[in-house]
Amino acid sequence: MGICLLSRGLIFASLLRLAFAGAVYTVCDTIEGHGFYDAFNFEAIADPTHGRVNYVDCTTAKKLGLTVATSNSFILRADDKTILSPNGPGRNSVRIRSNKAYTTHVAIFDVNHMPEGCGLAASDDVFLAKAIWETFEADWPDSGEVDIVEGVNNIGPNQAHLHTGPNCSIPETIDQLGTVLTTNCDAAVNYNSGCGSSFNYAPKSFGPEFNQAGGGWFAVERTNEHISVWYWGRQDWSTPIDVRIGSYVIDTSRWGTPSAYFPNTDCDIASHFGPNNIIIDLTFCGDWAGSPSIYNASGCPSTCVDFVNNNPEAFSGAYFQFSSILCIGPESHKSAVPQRIRLKKDPGIPKLPDLKHRNVEKQKTHTVCDNSDAHLSTDPDADAVMASEPTLSSLAILASTAQEEYDGPPSSASGPSQKTKEQMRRHYVRALHKVIDESDIIVLVLDARDPEGCRSRLVEEEVRRRESEGKRLVFVLNKIDLVPRENAQQWLRFLRHSTPTLPFRSTASNQRSNLSSATAPALLRLLKAYKPTAQSITVGVVGFPNVGKSSLINSLKRSKVCAVAARAGHTKELQTVQLERGIKIIDSPGVVFDEENDDQGTSSGRLQKGSVLLRNVIKVEDVQDPIAVVEEILSRTESGTLQRIYNLPEFSSTLEFLTMFALSSGRLLKGGTPDVLSAARQVLMDWNQQKIPYFSVPPM
Repeated sequence: MGICLLSRGLIFASLLRLAFAGAVYTVCDTIEGHGFYDAFNFEAIADPTHGRVNYVDCTTAKKLGLTVATSNSFILRADDKTILSPNGPGRNSVRIRSNKAYTTHVAIFDVNHMPEGCGLAASDDVFLAKAIWETFEADWPDSGEVDIVEGVNNIGPNQAHLHTGPNCSIPETIDQLGTVLTTNCDAAVNYNSGCGSSFNYAPKSFGPEFNQAGGGWFAVERTNEHISVWYWGRQDWSTPIDVRIGSYVIDTSRWGTPSAYFPNTDCDIASHFGPNNIIIDLTFCGDWAGSPSIYNASGCPSTCVDFVNNNPEAFSGAYFQFSSILCIGPESHKSAVPQRIRLKKDPGIPKLPDLKHRNVEKQKTHTVCDNSDAHLSTDPDADAVMASEPTLSSLAILASTAQEEYDGPPSSASGPSQKTKEQMRRHYVRALHKVIDESDIIVLVLDARDPEGCRSRLVEEEVRRRESEGKRLVFVLNKIDLVPRENAQQWLRFLRHSTPTLPFRSTASNQRSNLSSATAPALLRLLKAYKPTAQSITVGVVGFPNVGKSSLINSLKRSKVCAVAARAGHTKELQTVQLERGIKIIDSPGVVFDEENDDQGTSSGRLQKGSVLLRNVIKVEDVQDPIAVVEEILSRTESGTLQRIYNLPEFSSTLEFLTMFALSSGRLLKGGTPDVLSAARQVLMDWNQQKIPYFSVPPM
């Protein structure tokens, strides 16, 4: 419907969308909760559709309870208590307009509830003004209108329309899910019916059925080539993950066939559409919903105006409830930040001791065999070498094979301890592969202090290679209470460029029951969002040792079902927990993939090794060179901070720092010699227990 006929629905009159082929965007505006009051202006104006409504300003709306905001919800409603005088003003309601105007862009509406009831019309309009709202009526319809959600009097399904000036139409046959209703977009033709489509394939896309299903998402993308509209129900398994979690990076090429598609084949979109504001309003009767033919056909009683005047209780369900609106402007089109990591080749074999030895022996064998054919080829085939490097799946197979060789008795006195460590590593690799193999969703837990250092490229690529099997990867940024809020937000924005990421703070480890975490509900909602109706899913929790995998599961379960400890390696076996009906979660041992430099004798190699040890993945007493690790701590921490913590004077080197700390703390060997090794281990323990504050910053 056109601007003169606005009535019921989310009439999102805007110029949206960028290409049916899809593109990658980064979100420039995230509007949620109280942010709606900053992003929108309440308009106390006469209704352009001549409805039985009285739009009020923001102050009045808050006073009358017509708008309510929380941290994650925004509600707009109409008055449902007052019986109106036939000669007085219409029913109090609200109309808001976005402060920003958009041209080519994407917008995503997360709607929990839309208005329902006889005689009312809800609209979400982007009325196209050249620069500001006041010029809108003069420019319409030459600046265009896009209706994303539209309907009246509880009559579904949803419809999407365009309204333009002359010489704009759409084909009768279009590659879309909806059904074409009209093809001429000219507002001066066919009583301004515009060109549009009905979402007949989705009967729950509008009205009471939409609300009963828990709401859903509407999205629109506008380019100079086309305008597209999508709808996904709350329980729709096909909802794109970037839409479902409100990702900072949007990839429309993965959204599938749109519900309504308006190509530029017979309509020059660039010239028929201008900048648009988003308008959300709720009106009654008016030119469309109140016309006798429409109103009577809907089965509503009496006349529209009489019903609205005398039945306020009928409009208790006449309200919008939004979780958020994401707007992606043209400056974000084709973001330079990739939406997902795509390595053409495997990252290589983790430097596990046994596998390294096997590769050396294999290379020797190849060298002997290839000497006779040296005249045939003198250059190594780099691609062949890379192709021989295993994935996590083949690594697990190699680990299983190696285990069989070590099942026999040890051959030397020095062998048992070393071989036991290798056997444990192989056991953990097999366990990790089993978790990924059995899980539908893989949650990779990252320590908020050093998220990038806790990532495993091997795990990430294994999951992404198996996305066709329905597997999904989710990052959880744990221990956010140990870093500044701004730093955590920076890491969330960075990580969400490639993978859905949620912040998390586990409950205290000394609690045993009735555990409570403010961040657990959001993660649980995401897991439920992945769960198909009447089906079950398995969630695998993986990550480095001591990143808080078991604590995360306890927080989700709200009871201590997994043993936890501050020491790395406490979890040694897989443990399955029934989180709730239909959701099973697997706890796994932490696995360290040593991808560092082979040459640990060099300064660079020692620093890289120290960086791994700073993640608290190895018990302090098992660290062979704690001084090198402390050297890494000093490189990451301001000397003034350490001076305050340990009450020491200025120092110029790692050895000087450890010597002064050993002397001041009484760590002495025979003869009064400072025990710098003991001091170094204590500093490392303080680091692991967060006595020494530290947090990293995302790459630029």
